Amino acid sequence: MYVYMVYIDFVVLQEYRNATRTEFGVWSLPRGKDYYRACLKWHLSTDITPEEVHSLGLSEVARISGLMQQVCIRYRALFNFLRMS
Repeated sequence: MYVYMVYIDFVVLQEYRNATRTEFGVWSLPRGKDYYRACLKWHLSTDITPEEVHSLGLSEVARISGLMQQVCIRYRALFNFLRMS
């Protein structure tokens, strides 16, 4: 077991970590922003910008969260009844 832990410490925690990138996301690669825009165009078949995708995502999260809260409010009495039964 000790040998395995030494292996993990050396290979994974030292050697592997030192070889990884310091930044996350494709944007940190050379021409990463251009690559990301090309991926958006390919997958969405439109010229929407990354900023517009992000904004749309935030608005959708807000919309869906609102719907979820409405469901919780509507069925709160039922949930309480079931929990107490």
